[in-house]
Amino acid sequence: MADMVKKTYLGLGPKKFIMAITMSLAVFICGLLSKQEFYEIAVSALAVVTIIFLSEGKTIGCILGTVYSVAYAAVCFSRQLYGLAFFMAFLVLPLYVISLFTWKKNQNKGAVEIKRLSAAKLILVIAASVAGYCCIFFVLGKVGSSNAPLDSLTIVFGMAGMVLLSLRYLEQWYFNIASNAAAVVIWAVKSFESASNLNFLIAAAVFVASNVIGLVSWFRLNKKTGDQKND
Repeated sequence: MADMVKKTYLGLGPKKFIMAITMSLAVFICGLLSKQEFYEIAVSALAVVTIIFLSEGKTIGCILGTVYSVAYAAVCFSRQLYGLAFFMAFLVLPLYVISLFTWKKNQNKGAVEIKRLSAAKLILVIAASVAGYCCIFFVLGKVGSSNAPLDSLTIVFGMAGMVLLSLRYLEQWYFNIASNAAAVVIWAVKSFESASNLNFLIAAAVFVASNVIGLVSWFRLNKKTGDQKND
């Protein structure tokens, strides 16, 4: 019985399951203390759970991501963050759907097979992100976004991260960390305007931590599968 199958909870190992519960509870408590609407608290908690499943390379993370995208887009639109709302509804949502199918086709023992970007492709992604930032900043300035500079950063890094996520590249975590870091600043500003935004600030900080955990997990998965080739 030396090779006993590790016990899992909803597809997660004990440590990741406890982590998902703990982070979700932290988001719920902060939301209740800041007197947020229940559905807004639930959206933030859903994002945490989504990232944890994605960090394990589980396709259920893509399914949860589609639900989260629609809900978060509605919340952002209600708070005049039009860039984020557009990004979630018309870019993140379709990419989560695409990721669901691409991940299903490229699995190894229940987890997605991970690829690495070559240096040349990484530079190309960064260059495209800079060009995308300039375009998005211009558009958001025209439509009256409440924080166009940071809104644009969140969108462009998030966009790059989502595209790389759908293509199974480990480097997607770097871009998602940067995107959520920008979101931390955005919600910090919003929290000064109204305490009702505090939960989203805490959630954004939790997302950064979750993305770091995801990065470490994907390094381990990449090493475990032995797929160290750059693509």
